[in-house]
Amino acid sequence: MNTRLLIRNFVSLFAGNVLGQLFFFFALALLARTLGPAEFGAWNFAQVFMLYLLRGSEFGLETIGIRETARDPHSTSRWIALIVSSRMIAGTVLFFVAVGASIAGLFPSGTERLVVIASLCVFPTALMLEWVFEARQEVDLLGVARVLRGVLFFVAVYLFVGTAEDAELASYLYAGCLLVSVLIVSGVAVRKFGFDWSAFNLSSWMKALKHAGPIGASSMLSQYSLFASTMVVGYFLQREELGYFTAANRIVIFLWAYVILSMHRVLLPNLSRLFHESADDYRRFITNVFRLSVLATVPIGMIGTLLAGPSMRLLYSSQYDASAPVFGILLWGFVMATIRTILELALIASDRQGRLLKGTAFLAILYTLFTPPLTLLYGIMGAAVAVLLSETAYIVFLSITSPFATPRELASRSWKPLVSAAVPMAAALQFRQLDPFVQAAIGFSLFVGLLYVLKGVTSEDLMQLRTVLQRPHAEDGIA
Repeated sequence: MNTRLLIRNFVSLFAGNVLGQLFFFFALALLARTLGPAEFGAWNFAQVFMLYLLRGSEFGLETIGIRETARDPHSTSRWIALIVSSRMIAGTVLFFVAVGASIAGLFPSGTERLVVIASLCVFPTALMLEWVFEARQEVDLLGVARVLRGVLFFVAVYLFVGTAEDAELASYLYAGCLLVSVLIVSGVAVRKFGFDWSAFNLSSWMKALKHAGPIGASSMLSQYSLFASTMVVGYFLQREELGYFTAANRIVIFLWAYVILSMHRVLLPNLSRLFHESADDYRRFITNVFRLSVLATVPIGMIGTLLAGPSMRLLYSSQYDASAPVFGILLWGFVMATIRTILELALIASDRQGRLLKGTAFLAILYTLFTPPLTLLYGIMGAAVAVLLSETAYIVFLSITSPFATPRELASRSWKPLVSAAVPMAAALQFRQLDPFVQAAIGFSLFVGLLYVLKGVTSEDLMQLRTVLQRPHAEDGIA
C-alpha cells in the first residue's frame, strides 16, 4: 500500500472539506446572527431531521459501492445505476413520510414547514456520485465541488437572508446549492464511468440491499446516535435552549461529519484491498491509524475546550455565550468518535457487518439511556455530557471486542498522548483569570513538552507527517 498516496488523498479531500466548510460556517454565523437563537434552533432541527432522511435513503449503498468498485473497477457503471435508482425510490418515499408527519403535527411547534423544505434534499443527494471518485482515490474534483457548495451557500445567505423571518428561504437556498454541486460531480462521473441501464431490475436492487442491509442499519443507528441529543433537546426544552445547543453542536457535527467522513472515504478502499493481501499488515495498519488518530485529535480537544468561549463569540456573537461550555464537552465526544473510527472501518473492510451492527446498536442504546434523563435534569449541559459518556463507553466496547487489536495494544499506543493532554489542560484551567488564548498557549506548550519527555512521538510518526508536505513522485500514481 502506498502510504504517501493515502495521506495525500486524505489531506486533499480533507482540505477541500475544510475550505468548503469554512464558507459554510460563515453562512451559519450569518444565519445565527440574523435569525436569533430560537429560529436558528428550529432551522437546525429541520436540518437534523433531513440528515436522518438522507441516511435512510442511502442505507449503506455508497459504502458497498466503494468496497465493490475498489475490488472490481469494471463494475462501476452498474453500481452507479443501482445506487442512484435505489436512492431515488427510497428518497421519494421518505419525503412523503416527512410531509405526512408534518401534517400530523409530530414535530416541535414552529419546525413543521422547515422540516418539509429541508427534506427536499433527498432528491439531489440521490444523484450524488462522490463515492465513485473516492473508491478510485481520485478526490481532487470532490474537494473543488465541496468548496463550491460552501461558497454558493455563503453568498446566497449573504445576499438573500436578512431578517428572522427568512429561515424557510435559507432552507430552499441550501437545497439549491447542494443540487448545483451534485450535478457537476455526477455529470463528470457518468461521462467517465458510464451508467448501466440494465441494472434497473428488482433482482439487482434486492441483491444490493441484502449486501448493504447490515451496513445501512448500522449507519441509521450511528445517525440516530449522532443527532439524538439535538432531537431530545428539541422536544424537551425551549427553542432558545435548542438554539444554544445546536450552535455548539453544529461545529462539532461539521468536524464529525467531514473528518470522519474523510477517514471513511480514504481508508476504506485501502483497507478493503489490504485485508485480502496480508493479515499482519492489516492489523499493523489498524493500530498505526488508531495511534495517529489519538495524536491528531487529542490536542484539538484540549485547545478547543480552552478556547470555547472566544470561539462562540467569534462565530455567533455574545448572545450565544451559553453555548461555550456545551461546545467544550461535545468536542471531546468528537475526539472519541474519531479515534474509534478505524476500528469500525476494519469491521466493514473485513465483511464483518454483523459485528458492526451489534456495536452501533450498543451505541444507540447508550444514547437512549443517557440523553433523556440527563437533559431533563441538567438541560443542554446534560445533553452534552450524555454524548461524551456514550462515546467513551462505545470506544471501550470496540477496543474490547475488536478482532484485529487487543485492548492492551490500543492502550499502549494511546496513553502517552492522552496523559500529555490531560495534565496540561488541568493546569491551564487553574489560570482562569488569564486570557483564554494565553491558557491555550500554556496548555499546548505543556502538551508538546510532556509528549517529548514521554517519547509519545516516534520517528515513524514524523516520517508519515513529512509525506504530507512532499509532492508524490510519478511512480506513486500522481502526475
